[in-house]
Amino acid sequence: MKITELNQGHIPFSIAEYRDRVHRVRVAMSEEGIDLLFVMWPEGICYLHGHQANWYQGNSPEIWSALSGTAVHVNHELPIHFDIVDEQHLLQQSSVLQDIRIYPTLSIDSISFLIDELSAEGWLGGTVGLELSHYRPNRLISESLEQAFVAKGNRVVNGSSIMRKVRRIKSPQEIAIIEQAYRIVETGHQALQNHLRPGITELDLAAEVNYAMMKAGGEQAALMLSLQSGPLASFHGLPSRRVIRKGDLVVMDPCGVVHRYHANKARAYYLGEPDETLVSLYEAAGGAFEVLRKNAKAGVSVAEVNRMLRAYYEERNIWSLREWVGGYELGISFPPDWVGDFVFTVEEEAPEGFFETGMVTNFESIFGTFLIDTVVYEETQARVLSAENPKLIVVE
Repeated sequence: MKITELNQGHIPFSIAEYRDRVHRVRVAMSEEGIDLLFVMWPEGICYLHGHQANWYQGNSPEIWSALSGTAVHVNHELPIHFDIVDEQHLLQQSSVLQDIRIYPTLSIDSISFLIDELSAEGWLGGTVGLELSHYRPNRLISESLEQAFVAKGNRVVNGSSIMRKVRRIKSPQEIAIIEQAYRIVETGHQALQNHLRPGITELDLAAEVNYAMMKAGGEQAALMLSLQSGPLASFHGLPSRRVIRKGDLVVMDPCGVVHRYHANKARAYYLGEPDETLVSLYEAAGGAFEVLRKNAKAGVSVAEVNRMLRAYYEERNIWSLREWVGGYELGISFPPDWVGDFVFTVEEEAPEGFFETGMVTNFESIFGTFLIDTVVYEETQARVLSAENPKLIVVE
């Protein structure tokens, strides 16, 4: 791997960091008996060597097949990336890999080029992992790839878990970037408070939020900004032309993004004077973040933390009001999703797994409330990135 003059300003991590990632992928492949892993997940490609783009042929015409991917072999230190001719210059700017090979066409017929190149390298003849749990490759592509690999004497298995498992533990460099992303999402929330007033539309308010985050160095998030107002506001709703009025509840669930790493913070805002019952409900739901912070340290089981959280909610007499309480991994994400592989749900009584140093998730405390924050798991605590206690924010 090397950095050329062209891509020097675009690579967020050291070469040593990328080499270590490839090494850990190869170790995981060896443990699962996979000789060749063909990574087509955009998050996985970016994780391995930095490449990022805005088009991965995810829903393109059938004649434009999504075949770009990075081949990793268990016995070879350096991967090989395969891509379309349109991305040659972009790869020079965004990838640390030297070995990049360009398909002759955009059609599915280019699978033969992939097979021939890998065969010439001596990388075939064993077990091949394809990422069958991801949206890339789609069924047409995955079946065609499997047939081509099998015809060359390979066994094909689902290798989706490799990249998901390896990326779960974040390095200090990754955590530093997630912290930058969190400062950007806080900029978005401050912009909402600065511009929230009767008469503004949801779309106008969303424009101010997006502008502020991008001015602060934020990138486009993997999910469109969720911002809604009124009595039926939803986490997953898109901003509309609705005019915001006094007495409205306004909810926003954005991510700040730096080098495709996401940091999540959702809050609810009340325009005017809220009912005390609503304020109390938010205060009770927000108190769970302190329970998580004190108890979800490295080495503690998810099941044990779930019991502590449930006991807290029951003590505050709100457990029966629960909608969803838990969290999921955050990291590199591209559209159409920012939800990572590791998920914990407090309602699940006996989940497997432990919190580990270097994990990063969000935490959602949803009881008719809209409270989400980003959490970094450390040896002695779960570090919630927000400086304030999560609660309903009143805007006069």
